Amino acid sequence: MANPMQLELRPHPATPGPEGLRITVEIVRTQSALRLIYRLAGPVHQIRWPPAAAAVRADDLWRTTCCEAFLQAEPPAYLELNAAPSGAWAAYAFTGEREGRADADVSVAISTQAAPDALLLEAVVTGPGLPWDRPWRAGLTAVIEDAAGEVSYWALNHPKDRPDFHDPQGFAALISAQSAPGDAP
Repeated sequence: MANPMQLELRPHPATPGPEGLRITVEIVRTQSALRLIYRLAGPVHQIRWPPAAAAVRADDLWRTTCCEAFLQAEPPAYLELNAAPSGAWAAYAFTGEREGRADADVSVAISTQAAPDALLLEAVVTGPGLPWDRPWRAGLTAVIEDAAGEVSYWALNHPKDRPDFHDPQGFAALISAQSAPGDAP
């Protein structure tokens, strides 16, 4: 099994979000699956959670609380993953920055665990739509809507003066390729 990597997201300075909220992402990549575990800790009671939904592909998840990942193996192409706490998900393949969008050939299984001061969202991505044999540059992100309807944008890196998760300069993590056959998440 691959060694997990844990990274912390920061809110964009223009959209600070709920005071005291902390978001970390643990990444585990195997030869055939990517496991992303988003941990939201702190005043999670101030977050507006989307209503439960079927575990199906859905568009516009980013309009409310949603965890996301942007994966790039061969620039300028990249993949966008959206995982909502509701259980709905989306995956898009782009040929360039915000260009050539099509549904990506992957599946995303989502599970959540809630506690009074934390929420864990786990997204397991599988399928042939990702080049499993190559390393990826990754932008790990989250959109957080608070109870008042204010939206904050969280990422590893914010290269612009406004939030823009599609900017390749924000793909700040390197996720190594796995070589051991038969790895499982």
